[in-house]
Amino acid sequence: MPVPHQYQIPTPKKSVAIIRPNIQFLFHTFLMMIAMLMATSALAADKGNSTNLTDAKAAYQKQRTACLNGTSNEDRATCLREAGAALEAARKGQLNDTQAEYKKNRLDRCNALPERDRPDCLQRMKADGVVEGSAESGGILRESVTTEVGPPVVIVPGGK
Repeated sequence: MPVPHQYQIPTPKKSVAIIRPNIQFLFHTFLMMIAMLMATSALAADKGNSTNLTDAKAAYQKQRTACLNGTSNEDRATCLREAGAALEAARKGQLNDTQAEYKKNRLDRCNALPERDRPDCLQRMKADGVVEGSAESGGILRESVTTEVGPPVVIVPGGK
């Protein structure tokens, strides 16, 4: 007979049976939360991708029209191939058409030059100077003017 104010300690078999369903419940709840978070982020990514893909499809149609009516700067086959490649890159999320990318490309062009020519190239790429031409006309000409003051010239009056 048990003593009136003492606890009975459950056997290990009973304690495992009581605790185990709780651990399984917590584990399954945790897995469900992870699955819901992944599904939510996937839906958000798809929404962003669908907007980008819609924009990319519109750009493709515009480029394709230019290819077919001859207003692009390329022959028809090359133009259509490039437009299709751009659309495919957009589908894969590899098409970066941002200002940061343009700036990086400008700097990369200057980095390809010899060291002594780079500062002038970087100055021209800042677009402070005159910009003429287009890709259609064969190229873009960027011009900047740098004034360098040389050593003073001394003129001796009546001297030889």
